[in-house]
Amino acid sequence: MQGDSSDYLADFRDVASVASALLERSARIAALTNYGVHILHQRQIYYQTRFNVDIPTLAETFDPVATELELQYEWVEAAMDTASGMDIPEVIAAAERDFAAYLDEDDRARRNALQQTAKRADIRRQVRREIMKRY
Repeated sequence: MQGDSSDYLADFRDVASVASALLERSARIAALTNYGVHILHQRQIYYQTRFNVDIPTLAETFDPVATELELQYEWVEAAMDTASGMDIPEVIAAAERDFAAYLDEDDRARRNALQQTAKRADIRRQVRREIMKRY
């Protein structure tokens, strides 16, 4: 992960929620791919239940979240591209708030549409048009 030969592990016996405020961006060193998230979920589910969920099922279930994360990433990147000389952590926080508010307009219509496979491509187009308009 950090260009060395170190091994990393997760101890599933010690799992707990962590406040988002404690997960400082500056301390992050890696992010899982979508497939990595599927494998992590599969291993967690198996460890806790001894039930083996197949990857395609996990992928289908995770796709709305993955799409939202992908779009949020694009939104924040666009905001950062126009943020010359500004406080980057604040630009990121503001862009994330604006993105969430945009998805939640009209009683969460866009966020709810992400749950429907047939509507996901349209939401992607809408978000990308909004990014172009704002940034």
